[in-house]
Amino acid sequence: MRAKWVRKYLLTAILLVGGASAGFLAARPALAPPQERDLIITAHKYGYDPAVVHVNRGDRVRIRLVAKDVTHGFYLEGYDLDAKVRPENPTFWLRQPSTEEKYHEVEEIEFVASRTGKFRYRCSTTCGYMHLSLTKTLCRP
Repeated sequence: MRAKWVRKYLLTAILLVGGASAGFLAARPALAPPQERDLIITAHKYGYDPAVVHVNRGDRVRIRLVAKDVTHGFYLEGYDLDAKVRPENPTFWLRQPSTEEKYHEVEEIEFVASRTGKFRYRCSTTCGYMHLSLTKTLCRP
C-alpha cells in the first residue's frame, strides 16, 4: 500500500515539475529550404506554451510574446535575446544583453535560426515563487 502511495505522489510531483518548466527551440539541420516561421509564445505562471518549438536551420523566426497573468521575461540561450512582456500589451521590450544595456520596444522578436541544436528559453524576470522552474527549449537537433 505504501509503495502504491509513493508512486502516485512521485508521478504527481514529476508532472507538476514538468508542467512548470519553460521550453526548447529545436533547430534541425536544413531539411527543407529556409522558411518564414511566425510563432506565438504565451507565458503564464509557471510555463510557456508551446513548450517545444521546432525550426530548421536557416529559417527566419518571428516570435510574438503574450503574457497571461504577470510580467514575464524571455531569454533565448545561444542567441543573446532577452525580452520582457506585460499582460494585455501588444508590444514588449527587447535587448541583446551582451551589447545593449537598455531595452527597446518591439512588436516581435526576429532572428535567423543559424545554428543546429537545442536552445532553452527561460523566464528572465521574477514572476512568482516558482520562477526558477520556468525554462523551455527552442530545438534544432
